[in-house]
Amino acid sequence: MVNYYFLLAIELFIVIVNLIIFRGNIIIPAVISSIMILIGNFFAWFSADIWEMQVSAMTMFVVTTGMVTMTIACFISTKFNLNPGKKIYKNDTNNLKLIKVSKSFEVIVMMIVLFLTCLYGLEAYKVGVLNGGSTINAFAYTKSASMGNDDTASMNPLIRQGFKIVTAISYVTIFYLVNNCLILKQKITKNIPSIIIIFSAIIITIFSASRTEILRLFSAGLFDYCILYFEKITWESTKLKKALFSVLKIIVPSVLIIIVIAYSVRSIIKTSNVELSQTQSILTYISYYIGSPLQVLNLKLDMVYSERGIPLFSNNIELPNFVYLGNLNYGGNVATIFEYVLNFGLLGMIIYIFFVYFIGSLLINSFLIKTASSVKRNGQLILLSFCFFPYTMAYYSITTQLLFNITGILTLIFIYIYYKIFILNLK
Repeated sequence: MVNYYFLLAIELFIVIVNLIIFRGNIIIPAVISSIMILIGNFFAWFSADIWEMQVSAMTMFVVTTGMVTMTIACFISTKFNLNPGKKIYKNDTNNLKLIKVSKSFEVIVMMIVLFLTCLYGLEAYKVGVLNGGSTINAFAYTKSASMGNDDTASMNPLIRQGFKIVTAISYVTIFYLVNNCLILKQKITKNIPSIIIIFSAIIITIFSASRTEILRLFSAGLFDYCILYFEKITWESTKLKKALFSVLKIIVPSVLIIIVIAYSVRSIIKTSNVELSQTQSILTYISYYIGSPLQVLNLKLDMVYSERGIPLFSNNIELPNFVYLGNLNYGGNVATIFEYVLNFGLLGMIIYIFFVYFIGSLLINSFLIKTASSVKRNGQLILLSFCFFPYTMAYYSITTQLLFNITGILTLIFIYIYYKIFILNLK
């Protein structure tokens, strides 16, 4: 376990360095990713014994190299600007205002979201039952049938689009709610339709037998909150460092809520890893979902490269998709963002991470940092909030492909269309 503790120390050092370099700005991809990786790897400690975890020097090297690459990429990106006409925030102006939307519009949107959520849930349940599920775990069988390309019982393709519409609406609604309630302290009772819309997005995600979208919604909310809060404190670097504690006051209860939701629906969304789903310990369950990617990466690196070392480029060895943890009857297949090294070698991983973090940081610095609220800026904020999750989920897996699949592209289009409709109904 010495290597494991040493790795945690290295990760903590990188987190501190990132906070210093980027002046406490948590929305810089390298900053949020390093924090999430540290948290994820810390949670592996709670199950380290039963997983028989022995972190290798190779794993330490890969993780450290990847995290340093994130920092370098984000630092270099600050030297470029894609938006030279950007209006810099002025300390003597404050464009943060309550967003007021037509009540009739809010109610209509809420009713549409509720209808689509119920329709999706009924269809998913029906398909799950046809594929062998029963009671509440029928939704897990719907997902299994979809992943297995089972043509005998699949969801109606039109009804399936309801998921994209509901989640797209929720991204705009999250921004609206964060601006009004968390930043400008409007009473939550005045935003009941928005609460119902976001709750519906969580429910429809559960109906889809997944937790990923809930994490993505949380990521977007965090992103929105940080940008708006930093604007509220006038983007001053001295205040940004102190603002981290204010952000943590929002993050901690939000994470606890997500943990409770994930634990509560564990029997709904899984047909595999049954032993894990039946565990009574919430700590064991959360340790697995947050901490196991490190151990999966550790095991896969040992299987593939222990005898010949890590190649610079592509690897021709067939990789196991799933590995068991210790002598348990469950395991995992996701292996942090650094799993790119398994297929494309060390240099391949470095190039991938550099590109992803350079582009993300460049877009954030060019279009959001030191800007003031406006219809245009807020639209850019919402779109980029949808794209922020690969950085908050770096502890978990490579997720950038979710931005470029059909679901990701259509959802982004729906967000853009709904925002255009939304601003037409502003008071």
